[in-house]
Amino acid sequence: MTIAAGFRFAKGIVICADTEISHGSELKTRGSKIFPYTFRKSDNRLVFTFSGDVAYSKMCTQAMAHAVAVLPPNKWSVAGIYAALADELFKFYDKYIFKHPRYSYGEPQVNLIVGAWCSEEKRLNLYESSEAALVEVSDTEPVAITGSGSTFSRYIAKPLIPHEHMPLADVLTVAVYALKEAKDNVPGCGKGTELITLSNDGEIGSLGWLHSADVEKFADSFATGVRHLFVETCDLSTPDEQLKQRFEMLWVIMQSTRSYLRSERQKDTGFPALIEHMIKRKITEL
Repeated sequence: MTIAAGFRFAKGIVICADTEISHGSELKTRGSKIFPYTFRKSDNRLVFTFSGDVAYSKMCTQAMAHAVAVLPPNKWSVAGIYAALADELFKFYDKYIFKHPRYSYGEPQVNLIVGAWCSEEKRLNLYESSEAALVEVSDTEPVAITGSGSTFSRYIAKPLIPHEHMPLADVLTVAVYALKEAKDNVPGCGKGTELITLSNDGEIGSLGWLHSADVEKFADSFATGVRHLFVETCDLSTPDEQLKQRFEMLWVIMQSTRSYLRSERQKDTGFPALIEHMIKRKITEL
């Protein structure tokens, strides 16, 4: 299993997932679970991520992307793209999953998060699947999460995203933090986090990679300080001067961590270009 998610922000959607690939019950490797697509005949865009069986999930996303690729121009609408995706998902489940000899035992599983940009209507939609059903995630719902750590991540993320119009940097902080907590606490969630943004104008890019790289480093030092502060604050016998010192210590930790991360970011002058190159190589054109 794994964890994969789509988070709305003010100007688009962040698609993210862990990077652990399971091969049977023994072998685990690193690999991508995010697949962006562009199309020669249209300017439509798709970005898939998944949880579940790796081979079947990749096969399913490829079939769904090809279904959109062959749509005639009169079907290049939001409704037409959705119908193609939903129909292909149903056909795939009916042919490969429902008839699988281990289906009654809960295997294999294919659970998708899909970002779809319609060029004709200039509209970005977020979808998630449940077995053979593909459901549109409401514009007012800021997050869709699937996988073994989905319940835990949703519990972490929901209170921190009160609406779907938050800036990218804030949503990335919540997304990476929620996935980090799931990876640290839920069996079956792999290490590492990969993300791609799909903007409201259809741009597939690497927005936020530098920011997201800082979040996991910052989270541990910040969380430890806050927990100690919480315990001492609830103890009414703790002298006010001691609490003040604890606040000041936390502020020093925050300052030093931010200063260190800023200095490290300045050293990696070639990193943004490298990430942009990697994103472009990931995109499949059909």
